[in-house]
Amino acid sequence: MGHEFRETGALTAFPAIGYPTVDLVPRLVEPSTLAPAPAKAMPRERWEIAAAARSGTDSIFRPMLMHARRIAVRTLPWDGHLYARLCPSGGGNAEDAHMSIVVLALAGHAAAQRTNTLSHSTLKLKEIAAMLLPPVADAVVRRVRPRAGLGYLLRVTDLHRLEHAPLDAWARWRQAACDLVTVAVEQYSQDRNDPEVADHVTLGQLPHQTEDHDLSWYAPQRAW
Repeated sequence: MGHEFRETGALTAFPAIGYPTVDLVPRLVEPSTLAPAPAKAMPRERWEIAAAARSGTDSIFRPMLMHARRIAVRTLPWDGHLYARLCPSGGGNAEDAHMSIVVLALAGHAAAQRTNTLSHSTLKLKEIAAMLLPPVADAVVRRVRPRAGLGYLLRVTDLHRLEHAPLDAWARWRQAACDLVTVAVEQYSQDRNDPEVADHVTLGQLPHQTEDHDLSWYAPQRAW
């Protein structure tokens, strides 16, 4: 079956839809070891501890990762431009896809902290999108380092990329993350046939499947 695109660039037919064994979001083949926190790491803030308790995990960043990948899974086959940029089967870049999801999760973490939101499910997507604008993303999101216990919740490889990637690579990841959120809101609004809902869409309102809770794609299951 060939890919069919609307004039907007969105996919109207995709051969993988309905086949859960086909992973639309590329997974990088690289070590998934989580980075250790530095010896003199600052204590976690009160908000971060409270948000972790509310989320039922040791950090609100874990469900943010889950939601970020969920957004990518639903958005990439729907928007042709994003599919072509981020999916290898469409000529896209797997590393950019992976990092856009990580950056999206970091922006969610930063947005929750800025708005003092304790429950990830009530965080508005427009708050995440605001964190992905260049000045804020460059100054805040790229420097977010979620922790739990004695270590970071970022892969060693991702931490290295965030700290050492050239500006053009960072700009691609930030823009792709921003586009994922924008298209997710557009998709949700069209599903509801109500553009007025765009400013009020929360992470918890996005459709999902039970397997979305699996975070072994990011790090070994025992680490979660």
